[in-house]
Amino acid sequence: MHGSSVAAAFGCLFVIGLLDNARAPLFPDVLSGLTLSDAEGAWLFAAASAGGGVGSLLTRLVLARARPRQAMWGGLLVAAAGVHVMGTSRGLPGLVVGSALFGVAFGALSLIQGALIQRGVPPAAQRRAFSGLHSMYGAASLLAPLLVAAGGRLGLDWRGALQLLACAPLALLALTARLGDPPLAPAADPARAAAPAPPGRALLVCLMAAVYVAAELSVSTRLPLHLQRLGWSPDQAALGLSAFFACLLLGRVLLGVVRTTRTHREVLAASAGASFLLAGLGLAAHPTFLCLTGLTMAPFFPTASALVADEFPGAFDRVMSTLLALVCVCVMLTHAGLGALSDAFELRRALWLAPALLLVTLGLVGASAAGRPGPGPGRL
Repeated sequence: MHGSSVAAAFGCLFVIGLLDNARAPLFPDVLSGLTLSDAEGAWLFAAASAGGGVGSLLTRLVLARARPRQAMWGGLLVAAAGVHVMGTSRGLPGLVVGSALFGVAFGALSLIQGALIQRGVPPAAQRRAFSGLHSMYGAASLLAPLLVAAGGRLGLDWRGALQLLACAPLALLALTARLGDPPLAPAADPARAAAPAPPGRALLVCLMAAVYVAAELSVSTRLPLHLQRLGWSPDQAALGLSAFFACLLLGRVLLGVVRTTRTHREVLAASAGASFLLAGLGLAAHPTFLCLTGLTMAPFFPTASALVADEFPGAFDRVMSTLLALVCVCVMLTHAGLGALSDAFELRRALWLAPALLLVTLGLVGASAAGRPGPGPGRL
């Protein structure tokens, strides 16, 4: 195992997770500070999603020619620049440019950190490594709203908070300045590694993960605004978001330490189905259930990443970059749709899009199973 590459991947996801999830608690202040409607403000997320698709596809080409550490450093610099531009924007155009730059970096670094794990960790240990990797996102997600709330109590407005957050990628760049390149991890099954990825099944797996992420972000990015419009105070809304991310972190830690004989798709189906039920209860009964969806959503993306590594070992970079690009397209369309639905009706009704997407995800889990390879390492 190439320990420094694993540490760099973990640090990378923690940093971009911090930047990504700081936007939701800052969203109400951005709307009021720039006098934007819900539909206009949705571009804070939609532009980042569009940039993410571009970043993931371009980085696949970069990784074929450049060293992973060089690609990572470039992504960290672009991330810092994007957050800085968002913090200095004076209107919607500047916000869109900064969000798009951040999105390019997010898409690039998401692929790079996966490549660092896939290249630096032996196949037998990759599933646990992916679980640990995505626990970093859960930890960053939990910490981000707490940091934003602490900054607000210290007198930082949304601009100051973004400028401070822009320093995080630069700090990681300095810490990884002496990082070595990981070797190529040997394939557990050379015949499977050399086999081409079936395009139809690969596309279904990518779409499955993309629709799920759109559902998760529909909840996490709008939860504070939704809670405030239900009458919760800003501090209570921030705590509600923290509870969601605490559940997300707990679920991903449990995924890494608890052994199960369930296949990847069984875990994916259980995650999507339980999340659908909780999201519906959160919108129909009490918003606390929305906070609890973090626990049931937690296993989905790490398990989907492990499934890609297991079923498409010889095409990991290509399939994962396609997955990330589809994630960005789905998320962009979802944020734009949420903004339009919120303006046309109200946010509480617009958020029913989340359980609808989870139901679609559940269907895609079953559809993607057709024609899959026989039993291999695809158990957690």
